[in-house]
This record gives sequence, structure tokens and C-alpha cells, in this order.
Amino acid sequence: MLKLKVSLLFILLLFACSMDLSSQTSNDSTIDHLVEGKLSVELNAGYGFFIANQPKSLYLRNDHSRMVELSISRQTTGRYQWEKENSLPRLGIGLLHGDLGSREYLGKLTSLYPFIHFPLSRAKRSVTSFRLGAGLGWVEKLKFKGNDGIVAAD
Repeated sequence: MLKLKVSLLFILLLFACSMDLSSQTSNDSTIDHLVEGKLSVELNAGYGFFIANQPKSLYLRNDHSRMVELSISRQTTGRYQWEKENSLPRLGIGLLHGDLGSREYLGKLTSLYPFIHFPLSRAKRSVTSFRLGAGLGWVEKLKFKGNDGIVAAD
């Protein structure tokens, strides 16, 4: 019972905290070409599944989860010392919405969170980066029955 609570809490934190490692090509990845206030809009989609580690939680998994994320970010330019020390990260806000794969018991998820996107290395044609964010999340139908840790539907 405690393991189910911990598993569900971990999954909710995983969705609420976005952590992304990525590498993308860029034609002007040098610091000299960064423009203050330059905005980026990003749209991402995700597809996955709920891993049931206990037999009693198997009923939660009846479909794959599907997520869509919209994020808007601004490039920093080194105006502040912390920006220079962190290789000019991007600051932004993200909106995540999706189906958790259990419409009957969990429903849909919506999350709004600020994030900071740290570049780990800048090469001539690519940038490898790490994105970290935490914010508010809402799960449509998540309820617990008493103290036994079982998820119930409305």
C-alpha cells in the first residue's frame, strides 16, 4: 500500500518536474550571436505507459499515456553574473497537458511550470543542454480511498 502511494507520488512529481536532456543543431550557437529578449516557442509531444510495479495497481493501466507540451523561453545574454557563470541559460514557462493512460481512474493531467534550460556544451553546429523546471500540476480524477492508498474514480 505504501509502495503504491510512493509510486503515484513519484509519477506525479515526474510529470510536474520536467527534466530534459537534448542536443540540437544550431547555425549560430556562439555567444556573440545571442540577441537579448529573443523568444523561442517549442511544441513537444510524448507517448508512453504507466509501469505497474504492484499487482493491485494493474487496473490503473488501460492505455498508453499521451502528452503535449508548449513552452516559451527567452535567451539570457550575460547581463547578470549568474547568467555568465551558467553559460547563458534560457528562461521560460511550459504548459503540459495529456492523458495519463487511465481515463477512468486518473483522467487528464495539466501542468504549468517555469523552467531554466542550461547549455552543457556549445559546439560549432550543435548545443547539448539540460532543462529543469518545477511547478503546479492538476490531475483530473485522482482520489484516495481512506488510508489504504487505493486510487478511486469520481
